[in-house]
Amino acid sequence: MSNWEYKSVATTTKEINDLFVLPVIQRRLVWDEEKIALLFDSLLKGNSFGGIMVIEEDKGDIPLFEMRDFSKDGGIEKSFVAEGKLGRNKYFVIDGQQRLQSFFIGLKGSLNGKRMYFDLFSDHEKAEFEFIFAESVEGAKKASVNNERDIKERCLCLASEIFDGLDRNSQDEDRLAKKIATNLNVVEEPLKDSIKQNIKEFRKGIFTSNSVGICKVTLDKPEDDAPDGEKSRIQINNRTRIVELFRRLNEGGTKLSAFDLMASRLKGFDYKMEAFLDEMTEKFKALNLTQDNLIKTIFVLQDDHTKELVNIAEADAKFIAANGKRIENCFSAAQKFLELSGLKNYYAGSNRSFIPIYFLIYFLFHLEEKNIENYFDNIETSNTQAKRIKDWLRVSLLNGVFKARGAGWVAYKTGVRKILAVMKVNKGRPFPVEDLFKVYRDHGLLFEDNINESTNLGLFDASFLFYIIYDGRNGLRLEDVDHIHPKNLLLNEKYDSAKINSIENFQLLYMVDNRGEKNGKSLAAWLKLLPLENISSYKTTHLIPADDRLYDPAEFPEFLRQRKTLIIDKITRVLSS
Repeated sequence: MSNWEYKSVATTTKEINDLFVLPVIQRRLVWDEEKIALLFDSLLKGNSFGGIMVIEEDKGDIPLFEMRDFSKDGGIEKSFVAEGKLGRNKYFVIDGQQRLQSFFIGLKGSLNGKRMYFDLFSDHEKAEFEFIFAESVEGAKKASVNNERDIKERCLCLASEIFDGLDRNSQDEDRLAKKIATNLNVVEEPLKDSIKQNIKEFRKGIFTSNSVGICKVTLDKPEDDAPDGEKSRIQINNRTRIVELFRRLNEGGTKLSAFDLMASRLKGFDYKMEAFLDEMTEKFKALNLTQDNLIKTIFVLQDDHTKELVNIAEADAKFIAANGKRIENCFSAAQKFLELSGLKNYYAGSNRSFIPIYFLIYFLFHLEEKNIENYFDNIETSNTQAKRIKDWLRVSLLNGVFKARGAGWVAYKTGVRKILAVMKVNKGRPFPVEDLFKVYRDHGLLFEDNINESTNLGLFDASFLFYIIYDGRNGLRLEDVDHIHPKNLLLNEKYDSAKINSIENFQLLYMVDNRGEKNGKSLAAWLKLLPLENISSYKTTHLIPADDRLYDPAEFPEFLRQRKTLIIDKITRVLSS
């Protein structure tokens, strides 16, 4: 059952964190400065912006969910448990959080250290209202969206100051307009009138119009004398119903991902899940750990990689509650492993597959060692498992196993399923590197772990191969893939395009070099442009054959053969280290 109530933006904003609070199932603020500014422009235009849906909890109730306050600066507020019964009525917001949070930030707070300014020279006659976030009024002038107007043609005032001034006397916009004009040294009558008219529109949009529609969802209430079991059943049903409603509401609007919704459902079972998800993703940012990947890891640890939202159960929250510290320690060990095995920088890059991390955590989690966070402290001496894991991870990355490979191999479906099947039967045993390689071959993947002169380097994953060639240098994505022997010269020599565009003819160069002095030049001409003392280092870094006769396009086939040998030697050294 639900009923509607209508309030002004001003009244609603003043009631935030007193009447309006956020249930733990809600996610964080995702709207940016531009979207918040557009919301206020819409308010002053009189446009509709949708209703707010809340759970109405009465004074004396034990709340259905743990709660948190709205943020005044866009930061993270932690959820808390109400101590006993509620001391006053509360509205738990399940839809409309972004809009309410925007009201609160725009009129009473800040975002990313910036406050919202209102241009009082906005074209009120055309209903074009300009709101800008900035650290200062000068910054607001420079950051203005409307670049056709000169800075002098703007009159920027903090929206919070206008709000506070009208809140003290919402009917007396004339006095406030005069005060602002005096403070800002505005003396021309047309400009003073513009200030007055814009403040009038501000008052109408924020204070006068009851534009915030609040749909209050009421819950099933047990009788006071109902048995505890019946009260518990109704409470559980209410929680399930509201989480499902939250999921459906967020299939539109500012959409939540499937894992956002899973997280909400987990938090619905136990509010401590929120702190776990937040703290883990913050602590392991170097692993690119996201909420999505963390939840997926939890499912993999329970041997169920296919779990969907509808199957989330209280047992999942209990699993985390019982094993949270162990999971955290496994991630600490995994992070240390990547650092010590030379893969830290690779995982610092964006869009890296998280599949290897799932199964590194899985292996560690199911070992009997108690101090698992220290498992790799002896990686350079007596830890035989570290070598096996490195072999599996490096060779798998090189072969692109964790990406789409054809032959029906979908990494996050087929790959995870088949790897998990092997890991399940090897819990607590040595890392099953040979069994995993056998899975790849049996599936029919083009997979190579015995790398020699006959190996086709073009079958390898280029991003990881470059990572090996360039000794794990970070920031490779900021560089261009460049033809060592330029394409235009090789085409003149009638060479096959597959060889021209082979990994043996590719190097990474900074854009300023590749698109500048190097652009289209022969290898010999490019080397002549380098300082003499840098030539040897350049050849070593890019694995360029030493024989300068090979820098002539006519010797391209022999150049490819010798550079392939250098690349294979480098791969072999890295894999055996």
